[in-house]
Parts: sequence; structure tokens; C-alpha cells
Amino acid sequence: MSLFKKQKEQNELEQYLEPAVLLKNKLAPGWMEEHRNHLVFGGNYARTLLVVDYPNSVRGNWLSRLYRFSGNMNISTHLVPVPSDKMVRHLNQSIEEYQVRLNQPLSPVRRKETERKQRSAEKMLEVLLHHNHKTIFLVHTYIHLQAASLEELDRLTERLQSVIWKTGLSVVPARDNMLEAFRSVLPISDVRLPHYTHQNMHTSAASSMLPFDESELFMKSGIIMGHNLHTDNVVLVDMNDKKAFPSRNMLILGTTGMGKSFFMQKHLLRQWVLESADTRFFILDPEREFARVVSQIGGQVIRISNNTEHIINPFHILHDATDDDMQGSVLFLKMQRLKIFCKLIYPDMTILESALLERALFAVYAQYGITEETVFAGRDAHLFPTLGDLYQLLEGLAYAQLASFRDILRMYTEGTNSKLFNGVTNVNLHNSVICFDIKDLQQDGDSQPVAMFNILSFLWEEITRDRVHGKKLYVDEAHLLMGSAKSAMFLLDVYKRIRKYEGEAIVASQQPIDFLGTVEGSHNVGKAILNNSISMLLLGLQDNDIRDLKQHDVLRLSEEEEHIISRRRQGEGIYVVGHHRVFMKVDVTPEELRLIDPQQYAERYKEVT
Repeated sequence: MSLFKKQKEQNELEQYLEPAVLLKNKLAPGWMEEHRNHLVFGGNYARTLLVVDYPNSVRGNWLSRLYRFSGNMNISTHLVPVPSDKMVRHLNQSIEEYQVRLNQPLSPVRRKETERKQRSAEKMLEVLLHHNHKTIFLVHTYIHLQAASLEELDRLTERLQSVIWKTGLSVVPARDNMLEAFRSVLPISDVRLPHYTHQNMHTSAASSMLPFDESELFMKSGIIMGHNLHTDNVVLVDMNDKKAFPSRNMLILGTTGMGKSFFMQKHLLRQWVLESADTRFFILDPEREFARVVSQIGGQVIRISNNTEHIINPFHILHDATDDDMQGSVLFLKMQRLKIFCKLIYPDMTILESALLERALFAVYAQYGITEETVFAGRDAHLFPTLGDLYQLLEGLAYAQLASFRDILRMYTEGTNSKLFNGVTNVNLHNSVICFDIKDLQQDGDSQPVAMFNILSFLWEEITRDRVHGKKLYVDEAHLLMGSAKSAMFLLDVYKRIRKYEGEAIVASQQPIDFLGTVEGSHNVGKAILNNSISMLLLGLQDNDIRDLKQHDVLRLSEEEEHIISRRRQGEGIYVVGHHRVFMKVDVTPEELRLIDPQQYAERYKEVT
């Protein structure tokens, strides 16, 4: 009976282990051949290196060069805990043995090596006896390389040796023991050749071996931001993951020609392909960088200039009664934006003039029957006042103190800028991708920031009408809005609140000081925008730009990161997401390049566009 029971238990065990055995057999190579200096299996060549010694002292991230090595490499580190009392006995015995050796005739090299080992053992004993460390670890480290040919494996080994030398590690190939060393790197916790690789470390030293600084940013889904130049992998980020990211805003900084607009266009194309059909894209394009791409994907380009018929009436109010985020009167909120608009026209406006202007704005709305009780949902665009109405109202004696402002306003109602602002709103926002092109206003430096603010204010009202569908707002050359503290504060408000409407803002500018130099009272508006960026892409910057980042304590960069940015290589920079950062190169597919830059596409692929 007992024999039958034992056979039954063995059969049940075999049935239980059979799936695991089958999986193991499927994963295992069909054959393996061991050579003195390498292994051959499954058409691959492999070599395992043994770490036999470590530097005497290290600093933080001391193994980062090794972890970022580009190649088919695996590092296997085994930490075997040893009770402190047992280690004390072992160290005591080792120190006595070293003392005996030193009393004997030794070559200079052997003497130096023995003295070093004795000092190391004495230091470890000191830690155990006086610092109350309960656990000591035996650390075993193996570095495994793999390639498609023996020549490639040798080249890989040679490249790795130079990196290892810089870390201070001492390694040797597991000659005549390649199979045993290979078993040590498999995920089965089987330490082979321990007499070659063991090193005593207390908790602090052992923790420095863990790759907390490994430069990798690869999520389960999302869009590819670029190519990780440290690890040779793609940078894949899902900004729609609300658990990982509280917001989705992104700031891009880089001097002219470093690829800011190129990255934004590529980002737009990939977002447009992956997002749902209900997602809307809004672009402020001061340099006419996006117009070609938007047109080719079926979007709408609205060109704002002194010679076009497109007008956005600054007095127009877009608001639905279902929007419950508006605190207080919708008219009061619009009034604040109108005052910013007017101060962009007349920056020297005093507090008294601002108060008088507010009275005039309420009065001109009243001429159209608009009060704080008015419902604006469905209201026709013709039923709003215009800048011309404000200009006529200010002609009266009651507003004589606004005479200087009125003289400047005339340029916007009857002069060269009248076609930009004075009239009924006639732009169509029905397309899912809309680009506002204001490049033609570059020759008139005064009107471009005003137009940009007017467009952003109008789009913000459109964005806040809906809380369900996704929105992507791209603002290129954002420094145009940072010239005034008031317009900068509005950009900050948009930046902070857009997530409530299922939106994200992607903002680009040339220099950090464009943001950091904008202050309202004691509030650094630019620094607040940088701090509200869940992700940042720092492309090539001048040395003084890097100093500005450090001086304002916005982002702490390592010496290596500063070197990368200061080299100013087009498309290369530091990409930061939350607490993660990678050295990244902006990538592009052939089709994306064809849409963004047909000339560069033709040169690269030798085709005629």
C-alpha cells in the first residue's frame, strides 16, 4: 500500500512539473559547444567575464557607464547574506593569514596586493565591530556578452574593456569555465565559481551595485519620443497614463536650429495617428513651421495677417451654459483678458487708466445688451461689440484720460492692424486640426504678440467648452507671450488648468531666460511654467542658458548632461519625464520626414518630391 502511494505521488509530481520541463526544453538551445574562451549555442557566440576585484572607494552612480553600455550585454549580481558573527571569525582568520604572508619574502607586486587585502579586511572588521552592521554580503558579479559571430564577440569585448577600466573594476574571462560562468548569469540564482568572484561588502557598499541610475524610459504603450543614445533603445512614453503622470504638459527649450519645431511636428503627427477621432489639435505657429504638415493631413490653416480676411474679435465670448468651471460672471472673466489685450497694445497704462478702461469695456458691452446675467450659448458672432465700438466710445469727455490709449487704438481700428482685430469673428473651428499661422506679422513686432495672445484667449474659450474629448495645444515660440507679465500669467493659467479639460499643452521657446526673466510682483511666472511641466526636452543651449537653469534652481543637471546640451548637436538633448531622464536623439520615419521637410527627404532618400 505504501509503495502504491509513493508511486502515485511520483506520478502526480511528474504531471505537475511536466509543463515547466516542456517550457524549459523549448527555451533551451538545441546544442551547446564549450570552448576555452567562449560558448557556441543556437547559432550565437557568448562570453562571460568574472568581476574579481572592485575599486577601494566609489561615488554615487559609479557603475552608470557600465549600465549604459550599448551592446548585447547582461550583468548578473548575486548578493549572498552572511551573519556578522561568522564574518567576524572569517575576517579575523584572514587578517592573521595576511600578517604571516607579509613576514615572508614576497615580490613587490605580491606584497602590495597582500597589504591592500589586509587593509580591506581590517576596514570591514572595523565596520562590523563598531557600526553595528548585522549583515554582510558576499557579492558575486558576472558580465555576459553575446554576438552573432566570434569576430563580433571579440569586438564587443574590446569595447567593453575600455568602459570597465574607467569604472575601476577588474575582470577576467572565465577561461576553461565558460559553461559554469554561463550558469551563473541565468535567472536561477545559482552562483558558480564563487572562489573567483566573491567580495565582502556591507549594506552601503552592496547597495551601490544596484542599477538605480539605469537610463531607460520604456513604457508599455504610448508614442516614441526618440532614440536613447545611452542604451540604444527607443524612448516610449504614454502621457495618457493618468496614474503615472498627474498632467501631460511639455516644455521644449533649445537655441535656433536645434530642432524644437521639428520635434513638435513629429510629435503632432504621432499623436494625430494614435489619438481618437474626437481629439482636437490647436497650433499657434509664429514661424509657419506647421502649415505644410497640417494641410497635408487634412487640417485647416488659418493665416492671420494684415492682408487676410480672417478676424478673431477680442470681444467675442465663447461659452456654453453647461460649463460649470466658470466661477462668477463669464463677462468678468472676459474683462480680465480684454484688459490684458489692451495693455499689450499700450504697455504704459497706469492703474487709473486701467480702472477707467474697465468702465468703458462694460459700457461698450452694454450697448449690445450684454451684462453679467447674459447667457452666451448659441449667441451669434454679430451680436458682440468690436474694437471700433470701443474706439468711438472713448471719444467722449468722460474718457479724456484715455486719449493716449485711444490714439494707439486707432492703429487697430482704422490703421494697418484693423483687418486683424476690428470686425466680427469669422474663423471656422470645425476641423479637428487647426493651425493659426501668424508669420506674416513678424515685420510688425508690436502686433505679433497681441495677435498671439488674442488667438490663445479665443482657443482657451473653445477648449473649456468641453470636458470629455481630448485636446492638444501646441504653442511654438512662446517667448512672444512672455514679454508681458500679464500675458505670461495667462499662459501659466492655461498651462495649469488644461488637464481639467482632457488637454495637454506642448510649449517651445529658444532660451530659459525667456521664461525665468518674467516676474509678476514676487511671483516668477516663468519658473512656475517650468515647474508645471511634467516633461521637458532640453536641446542644444548656450553656456549662459545652462547657467540660468542652475541659477534659478529649475533643473539640476550633471556634468555629463551639461556637456551634452552645450555641444549643441541638432536633435540631441536631455529628455526629462518626472524623475526619469535620458540622453535622447529625436527620431523620424521616412514618411514623417517627407511631410515635414520634403527637401531633406529628397536629399536623404535620393528621390524627387
